Amino acid sequence: MSKKFYIETYGCQMNALDSEAAAALLRRLGLEPTDDLGEADIVLINTCMVREKPEEKVYTRVHQIRRAKKEAVVGIMGCMAQAHGGALLERLPGVRLVVGTQKLKVLPEMVLSVDGEPRADVKTENIPEFVEIAPWERTRRHSAFVTIMEGCDKFCSFCIVPFTRGRERSRSPEKILGELRALRDMGYKEVCLLGQNVNSYGLSRRREDGERMTFAELLRMLAEKSGLPRIKFTTSHPKDFNREIVQAIEDYPNLCNWVHLPPQSGSDRILGMMNRGYRR
Repeated sequence: MSKKFYIETYGCQMNALDSEAAAALLRRLGLEPTDDLGEADIVLINTCMVREKPEEKVYTRVHQIRRAKKEAVVGIMGCMAQAHGGALLERLPGVRLVVGTQKLKVLPEMVLSVDGEPRADVKTENIPEFVEIAPWERTRRHSAFVTIMEGCDKFCSFCIVPFTRGRERSRSPEKILGELRALRDMGYKEVCLLGQNVNSYGLSRRREDGERMTFAELLRMLAEKSGLPRIKFTTSHPKDFNREIVQAIEDYPNLCNWVHLPPQSGSDRILGMMNRGYRR
């Protein structure tokens, strides 16, 4: 009988997609997913620490799981894993795996060697590889999350994201378009393009193919060539949200009239203290 795994996810859409990718990687090993914690041999908690409360909740949740499933292998993924690394193995006895946000590809190898010493891998690389999964490996139906970039170079004074997700890096437009077309062929009707700051796409030279393309240009290419009836994106940063993006949404009916844009404050003084880079 094959072993079963259970994944519990906290935080943003990127974490939800990372959990979907983790599940695909584990299924490739022959492990079976389960929604029943009581059946699980391996329990992964994909964590968030944008705010303090989700972090506190994870500590409580790990203790609950350890009491209920003493024989299960427990692992920590996500932003808490990246920020705290091996310290989590000391703070949470019984946790066997700690996998950073940029090390998802090593998860299968860590699971296979779980009978050895507890391990933490949160090492960062200059341009980490994006984890790609096939449309048939996804767990969501009809609507899919698609990563176009990860990381953040903004360093707002209140935010830990550049330290948990790394510096901005963008996928090649050809790979993004290929993924959207494959999802369309599988019957998906909607995609949501993901990134810590999607409209910072292409601003950094840290792109897979080393070339440049603005976010507005990417939107136009995907709208014209993907064949998908609905394309959304999140999250946008006001500093990089420009008229070209608005015009692209106006020009293409399959770019949804839907924008997530966090203004954060209506005070120029507070925005300056937050290091947001824009005014009211």
